[in-house]
Parts: sequence; structure tokens; C-alpha cells
Amino acid sequence: NVSFRPLQAVERMGELLATADVSVIPQKTGVADIVLPSKLANILASGRPVIAAAGEGTELAHILRDGDCGRVVPQGSPVLMADAILELRDDPALRARFGANGRRYMESHLGRVAVLGQFRGELLALASGEVPAPQGAPLR
Repeated sequence: NVSFRPLQAVERMGELLATADVSVIPQKTGVADIVLPSKLANILASGRPVIAAAGEGTELAHILRDGDCGRVVPQGSPVLMADAILELRDDPALRARFGANGRRYMESHLGRVAVLGQFRGELLALASGEVPAPQGAPLR
């Protein structure tokens, strides 16, 4: 079942995401790696599995496969999306595994400590000259 609720307070995000059996992320073709879906970290933190309609080779597909935390189906494939939803509906052990793995992936790769550590490392490498400074005009 799908529930449509009125706008909720941002403070309830974790609680609301944790009520889902599975979260679905549709990724539009052609904009895949411009940004990572902002909801991904919150969904992974909720300990619930993810099904994403994402292109092969995208960062989203890589995270779900590398983290073993969900299924990736081709964009524009409603039958395969439905199959993935039914698979997870019918397999509570797989849902639990994907959910636990997603939580671990979020903490180790997307959590505050991990991101700030990576940022610090990149700043130090840039400051020490290990990595060349970016060239060209900034994107607008």
C-alpha cells in the first residue's frame, strides 16, 4: 500500500522513513550523476531497503550494489520496478539484510564523520600540493 500524507515536520523524517517496508527512488534519465538524491542518506539511515530506478554506472546504482542495500532497476521499467517491490515484499530476510547493510553504508560513507574526514583529507592534499588546484571558470 502507498500512503499520501500531509506535509510533515522535518524532525519526523527518520520516524516516517522507518515506517516504510521499502523506499523507492526514481532517478530521471539524463540527470543521474548531477547530484545524488538528497533523500538517499536519510533512507539508508532508517535501516530500510531501497529500490532505485537508476542507470547503470550511476553513483546511485554503485552505492546500492556496493553497499548491498537495495535493488537497481532500469529507468522507465515499471514491470521490473513492480517485480523488485514484490520480491522485497515477499522476502523479510532480504529486506532486513538490505536495511542493515544500508545503515552501515550510510554511517561509513555518508555520515558526518565519514564525509568530514574525506573533506579534511582532500583539503590537506590540496594545501600540500599533492592534488593540483582546479582549473578553469567555475560552473554557473
